[in-house]
Amino acid sequence: MAYNDFYNSSIEDERHLALYIKDYIDDEDGYEGLPFCRWYADIKAKNIDVDLNDMI
Repeated sequence: MAYNDFYNSSIEDERHLALYIKDYIDDEDGYEGLPFCRWYADIKAKNIDVDLNDMI
């Protein structure tokens, strides 16, 4: 998401992309599992079926 939406805009290079990802994962206002929940909500909203058993 960060790469597709913000790279070469507000995120100017890979170093800043990595910092954004770290900040997103370590966000004190967030909660454990937030990145996964966001990803899962996005694929469900797009009606993409994912067999979570294949991911284990």
